[in-house]
Amino acid sequence: METSRRHVPATPSPASGYRLLLQKDVFESLTDPCQAQPYRKRLLLAMRHLAARGRTPIAKGTRGAGDGWSRAPLGGNGGFQWYLWFARAGTPPARAARLEDREILLGAIRHHEQNDLPLEPDDRELLSEYSIAELREDREPFTGEQRSVLTCGSSVLFVKGHPGTGKTTTLWLGLEGRPRPGRVLYVTYGERLAHEARAHLAAFRTPGDEIEVVTFAELLGKLGGRPVSLGTLQDQVASMSAALADYRQPWSVWREHVARLHTELHAHFVGRALPEPWRDRAPCSNRWLYPEVYVELRSEKLGKKPAEEAARLGSFLAERGSLGEIAPGPFAAHDALEGLRARGCPPEWRDVDEIVVDEVQDLTPIEVLLLRELVQAIGRGRETPPRLVVAGDEAQTVRPTDFEWAELASILQPLGPSAELVLTGNVRSPKTLGSVIRASWRLYQRVAKDERPRGSGDVAIDEATTGRVVLCRVGKSDDLERLAAALRKLGAVIVRPRDPLTKDPLSNASDGPAEVKGLDFELVAVLDASKAIADIEQLDQRYQDGGEKASSVWARSLADGLRVALSRSTETLILIERTSEGAALVRERLCGALSAPSEVEFDLDDGFVDVEAADLHSGLAEAAHRDEIMARLLNDIPKFLDEEPRRALELARLAAGLRGRKGLPGALIHETQRRDAARWRAVAAVRVSGTEDTTLPEAARLLDEARRYFDKAEAPELANLARCLRAVRGERADTRQATALCDAYRSARAVADDVQPVVVRALWKIVVSASERLPNDPGRLREVADLARAVESLLPADRFDVLAACGDLRLDVVGKLVELRRWGDALESLRGIDDRRSDGRRRRLLFEARCHESGDVELGFDPERAAALYLEAGEPEQAIRMWRDRGDTSRALAVAEGSDDLTAALLRRTIELTRVLAELSAPGPGLTPAEAERVRAAFDRMMASRAPGDQTATHATRSRKPARARRGRVMSERPLAPDDDDALDDRATSPTAWAAR
Repeated sequence: METSRRHVPATPSPASGYRLLLQKDVFESLTDPCQAQPYRKRLLLAMRHLAARGRTPIAKGTRGAGDGWSRAPLGGNGGFQWYLWFARAGTPPARAARLEDREILLGAIRHHEQNDLPLEPDDRELLSEYSIAELREDREPFTGEQRSVLTCGSSVLFVKGHPGTGKTTTLWLGLEGRPRPGRVLYVTYGERLAHEARAHLAAFRTPGDEIEVVTFAELLGKLGGRPVSLGTLQDQVASMSAALADYRQPWSVWREHVARLHTELHAHFVGRALPEPWRDRAPCSNRWLYPEVYVELRSEKLGKKPAEEAARLGSFLAERGSLGEIAPGPFAAHDALEGLRARGCPPEWRDVDEIVVDEVQDLTPIEVLLLRELVQAIGRGRETPPRLVVAGDEAQTVRPTDFEWAELASILQPLGPSAELVLTGNVRSPKTLGSVIRASWRLYQRVAKDERPRGSGDVAIDEATTGRVVLCRVGKSDDLERLAAALRKLGAVIVRPRDPLTKDPLSNASDGPAEVKGLDFELVAVLDASKAIADIEQLDQRYQDGGEKASSVWARSLADGLRVALSRSTETLILIERTSEGAALVRERLCGALSAPSEVEFDLDDGFVDVEAADLHSGLAEAAHRDEIMARLLNDIPKFLDEEPRRALELARLAAGLRGRKGLPGALIHETQRRDAARWRAVAAVRVSGTEDTTLPEAARLLDEARRYFDKAEAPELANLARCLRAVRGERADTRQATALCDAYRSARAVADDVQPVVVRALWKIVVSASERLPNDPGRLREVADLARAVESLLPADRFDVLAACGDLRLDVVGKLVELRRWGDALESLRGIDDRRSDGRRRRLLFEARCHESGDVELGFDPERAAALYLEAGEPEQAIRMWRDRGDTSRALAVAEGSDDLTAALLRRTIELTRVLAELSAPGPGLTPAEAERVRAAFDRMMASRAPGDQTATHATRSRKPARARRGRVMSERPLAPDDDDALDDRATSPTAWAAR
């Protein structure tokens, strides 16, 4: 059968996503119904990954005549029988086909035994394009459960599913199939997941949709009006431990379970303190529960003694002011809730018609309440409120929330009827790995029934791939460290499924469940799963023996963490155990359904392998291929870049080392991979240079490293940006250097997304530093104002913290110009300043009023405008003073009539006295000399009693000297007295302090 061909012209690649160009075999596999292609579904999934991010979750290299191609497994015997061959721009096959940047060539679908055979690329005119629009319309890669999200019209939708069931993919699919374009707010907890979502949705969103992806910390900061840093669980637990060092009362129940105490306080003592009635509880006026309320709430689950002790500890921490560091998310949610209720929804979100929340189990009830309030605030005054879609899993509650779907539903109930979409098929994990995950569900049998997650762990598993499970015994700590080093060189992720404070030699080289939740990795090693299993069983025994209720709560937490750790791999899961007993326990509890392991000869093609550490080490080294390791590293570096930049730099340096010296034997020949490895090393070096714990000398070395590797990556704009960053990395950067950085960032902006956070931080520090040492030269002041304007023009609207600092700096410049009496320059500098905060608006109004008051009327300055501005700024006293200084008592009285009775009375008497004096001096019978002398004496006595500095004067004429203060400190709220000569002189020489109140 002849299929239609779509020839590909040499047109520019799309701005987001990658363009897929297909050779004949691949094109016919997709479009010819007579082709018996058994792996079309996995082919389409691989193509979606390539179109969105330019890579597949698993990518292998080729050897011999096939060098230059990459391979993505499509399934078959063991899961690795058939492969899609593809090549990115820069590789020899792509050059032969004349590929442009961000174009990918799909060459063939081949059996693994054809790995060494050559594959000649077709000429560009013979290629066919399979567009992102066609991929978006093809629903075959998704299960029927996932596709049902496209037809669910409920205004509130809960997407539920266990690890690997495709919850995030289902959310993305729903956004791809929206019936009408609009605005979407997509919220996920961590920056890693946000990075993945931005890449995918930028390519696959519905045409016309505007999708803004934010982390939950960014959402809290936006609504609360200040930046929010949630930190890590380890930081929060460490802060709590430090604060409890001064606690002198006994706390025996929790002393050995500090991490679990943190979970209890974060999730319940603070996280369930709602400022409204909820579940038969009265509104909470504090940001934490009253101790008696907490004890009543938790006694049934924990037992009375643990609950009372936790309440005492929580109250102690509240008195110390430490709860904000221990539970930063719930505390920031209170701030955001108050800001949302006071200021309403941010203007840029008022037309949002759908809010999507991933990993909702990471949120406490107060944070869920904030989401509800946001939906209601956006919908206020609209016929249809925005739709809310949330996805999560009770069995992946590894953050301190004690999440329950029932609680979520009760908080969101005012939004109207809801619907559920329950996903049951495992679409991530291959067959062997899925069997291990399924076996881990049985651990919940060791948990009290009322603590178990809802649902069933018996999920359907995709049979197309098998995957590998390796059980490895490590007898010595040195062997463990060597194995861990070898695994890291292969790009593996090591996960420890236990408490954050567990002491271990590999603590700094491994991740907890919270750090990897929601992410996929090709090669995952789980350390000491047997210890987690033993702890769960021991806690269950304590619960069974003595009815210690808290033990069951802690067992549930451990089971959740272990399941998250076991479900991260997409290809190979390595279970590392330090004892034979531990290995036996893991084999019995987790691997019992697997076929007998291969123990005689190590072979990664076997589905289940049981080996010693030395055999695993050598087997991995032999099985590894440079291209495969490189592909794995390039796939994982972005996942660590935002939250663990030093980890990303470690992986990036390893990737860059695999490049080899060009032209020498063993060097990597993929030009795209060579450039990508160099670029990621440079990007990671820049990101580490901008962290708080990086010293200035180390930052300088890192930025030099970044410049070199941007040059190797053939990215001159980014190399220049790194050079400019190095110049301004000091605390007292010159304004001209900062302007050069702005220019460099503007030139590299299209390719600088990965380094934007460091550039923004550097510019913010420059802005703050410049505001503290303003020059006296008007020309230099204009340079500072131009810098602030340049920074504002470069930053996205969500960086409100830096934008506010820029606005403050521009106002500081205006204040300095007013101080120098450069009225025209000051008024010109006020133009275009964005009033992002109420105090900034007030300063702008006062400065503008001062210019119009003091400037020459013939040059366009307007006292009428000055008075109006003083009134708009809430300073009627200044308008009164201005008119009185100008001798226009009638205008002063018109203002005073509505603001100050004492001043108005004085001005009325002044006007009356002026009228009487005018009558006395009018033509006609005059005063006798004696009468005139008495009038003059009375007038002199009256004026003397009203002299400046008289403490018995009326309210309007009391002396009030303005406080000198810089921006950011507490400003004086006392108005300036017009009659105080010292105050007037002070105001004339320091208007910045006068206006910055």
